[in-house]
Amino acid sequence: MAKKAAKMVLNGLFGLFVCFAIGYAVCMRVWPEETAAFVGYRFYTVVTGSMEPTIPTTSVVLTRCLKEGETPQPGQILTFKADRLGEEIVLTHYLREVKPDETGRVRFYTQGENADRYDDYATYREDLIGTYVLHIPYLGKIQAFLISSNALSMFVIVGLILAVYKLMLKNMDLTEQLQAAQLRPGVAGPAGPETEPVPRAKKRERRHARPKRKKGPAVQEASRSVRLHGAALERVTPGTVRFSGEVENTGDAPLEALLLEVRLLDGHGRQVGTGEVLLAGGALEPAGRRAFSAEWKADPLAASYAVKVRREPQPAAECAAVG
Repeated sequence: MAKKAAKMVLNGLFGLFVCFAIGYAVCMRVWPEETAAFVGYRFYTVVTGSMEPTIPTTSVVLTRCLKEGETPQPGQILTFKADRLGEEIVLTHYLREVKPDETGRVRFYTQGENADRYDDYATYREDLIGTYVLHIPYLGKIQAFLISSNALSMFVIVGLILAVYKLMLKNMDLTEQLQAAQLRPGVAGPAGPETEPVPRAKKRERRHARPKRKKGPAVQEASRSVRLHGAALERVTPGTVRFSGEVENTGDAPLEALLLEVRLLDGHGRQVGTGEVLLAGGALEPAGRRAFSAEWKADPLAASYAVKVRREPQPAAECAAVG
């Protein structure tokens, strides 16, 4: 129990982390500045070796955004914006010195770890993004792949494979459950008289309107009635089912040569097989009962049945079955 609870907690935490990561990525894509201001941190990928070995190439750097009025100190590693030939880029370098330039503005002098002089970029307070917190080596390669078109194609293919695999597992589980149940009485019950499908509301109306009857599925045969008692469908072998029970004559005249036409149905009510039982033993007297039993080859998905009773021209000498 404790292991199961711990596993549930870990799965929950992992799910929350994944949801947060996806939400953060989406928000940074749509509202980058607002999201960074709210969270207070941003991620950047290092694409050059200017800070090696301290920060290897393809590392992902976590930067804490500077607060309003906050001034970094020399010796810290900064993430800042720079103008390179008219193109705005983002760099992560050491802050070496803070002093006014020739115009009197406070300038932040930065330098790469492997450089022998300060950067040529003129960096001011409005160019600063934040201070370095930590880095994760090589995560940038994964990040670069995830935002590429190849990743999108791969996700679509993997999603389709997982969907097909899940559907196959569902079908296999259904088949195994039906086989494991062995279609014992009470598991595969009667589907009732053979009728056309009707809406659920009309079924309720008919159920309340019809008079109460004895237990057991009543099946009409011409002007006479018969009733099945203890009818059950059970699995004998993976490919064979047995249908057994008793037939009662609820009419006021003897019945001869009764034929039970059985439709085998799957869990969704679709027909997956048929069978017939000729009731042996001569005429069935009023209020009399007679046992029957027959076996047929059947689809593994057969889970229930529907029965129709009719008269045969000649009485049968024994029970017959057609698989």
